[in-house]
Amino acid sequence: MKLPAIPPTSLVAVALLLSGLCLGGCQPRAESGDAAAEKMASDVNGLAAKSGGDWNKLSAQEKEYMVKEVSHGNEESAKKLLHALSGQKHEARPGPPGGQ
Repeated sequence: MKLPAIPPTSLVAVALLLSGLCLGGCQPRAESGDAAAEKMASDVNGLAAKSGGDWNKLSAQEKEYMVKEVSHGNEESAKKLLHALSGQKHEARPGPPGGQ
């Protein structure tokens, strides 16, 4: 039994349909990642505003969140990020120019 020939335009239409389904199916996952990043940014900005950039004004739970979730285990980075997002100026350390 011989199968009928499939026109090339039908193959192109099927390929476009399948690629559209793939892209459509992947879209909600990307949006959920963006939503998680936006929530984290909102949380961190809220902590910075609440504490005024002072690490010591955060609760133990907030410090743990900043270290583990935001800065991936680096406490110094978490402190610097908190201070930077608070909008306060960096205080210069006394000493000669260039840190020598």
